[in-house]
Amino acid sequence: MKKCPKCGNPSYDGALVCGNCGHKFPKSKPVVEKKEQDEEEDIVTILKKNKLIIGAILIITIIAISAIVLYGTGNNDNNTQGNEMQSFSEGGISFTYPSNWELTNLTDKDHEGAYIFKNNENTTLEYYNSSSGSSSLKDLTEQRIGNAQYYGSSIEMIAPTNIYGNNGTDIIMENADGSYTRYVSLLKGELFYIFKIDGNNSDAVNNTQINDILNSVKI
Repeated sequence: MKKCPKCGNPSYDGALVCGNCGHKFPKSKPVVEKKEQDEEEDIVTILKKNKLIIGAILIITIIAISAIVLYGTGNNDNNTQGNEMQSFSEGGISFTYPSNWELTNLTDKDHEGAYIFKNNENTTLEYYNSSSGSSSLKDLTEQRIGNAQYYGSSIEMIAPTNIYGNNGTDIIMENADGSYTRYVSLLKGELFYIFKIDGNNSDAVNNTQINDILNSVKI
């Protein structure tokens, strides 16, 4: 209850005028609760800061994909049906891949010891791990965005993922030459487990076969 400042008559809190003398009560300003800022910026905030894609596109992308396992199924004919599966296991990580992929002797000068697989459509899948040090998934995501800007690439999709209980990020970018690169980075303990997929188009890096490989990862 509140009292009229003019005549002292009690009125209920939502009253606009005093029922006794007709005095108009001043409108109260709405109280807005201040929410605590998250300790770490989410993917949406990072993208808004870097202005790499339109907000509406990002919202549609996140709605269209799951926040846990965010692998779509492409319509590419390059799938795992009819292919014998092979196993890869090294340094605490394992995954399976179809027989139409082969482990090559290609090297990555920036990541010594990386394993590079290639299929008959010249799509490559590279796996390597590196120490996380003091870095977080947020820091790694920002580095990827910064490199994309520097080399003239544009971000097509960026989303959180979780594979075999390990949190990570899934980034697809279109390179300046029209090719596509996809990074799936998983964090466990003090190591980043990183998969880099390079292909001629978006379907080459995001199709059923690629996603089956990634979903088979166990760390």
